[in-house]
Amino acid sequence: MSLVSDILILLLPSLLTYVFTRLGLDKLKLQKYERLLRLAEEAVLFAEDAFPDSPGVEKLRKAVEYLKMVAAKAGLRLSDKEAEEKARVAFQRIQKESLEKVLKRVWFFGDIIKSQKESRNCGTQVPQGIPTRCEGTRRVVSPSR
Repeated sequence: MSLVSDILILLLPSLLTYVFTRLGLDKLKLQKYERLLRLAEEAVLFAEDAFPDSPGVEKLRKAVEYLKMVAAKAGLRLSDKEAEEKARVAFQRIQKESLEKVLKRVWFFGDIIKSQKESRNCGTQVPQGIPTRCEGTRRVVSPSR
């Protein structure tokens, strides 16, 4: 039994490395892809900040140029097509995150405004027998004594 476990301990890492390499699941490739996406986001943010009055196509071109320059400095080779794809992915990601933030704020402030409107009817003096809404429930407010 110990002979089998010793053989497995010796062969298993090599076998797993071979399988993952054949499948294309290399840790270095994953790290390279993540790094390229971060650089692409940086490039898109740079283009949006440096050229605010330029049209979108011009910003994309500047982002691609910047991405290729930064990737080359980092030792990563990118074709024009790959750089454009990464810049577009980064732009979409940034746009989606910004939209989600705006929607969360609108929803948050919408809830505040809604609760303020509902609370306006609470605690006010109304004639006896007139129904009011308070915290989403309907009740009759009687005059205070």
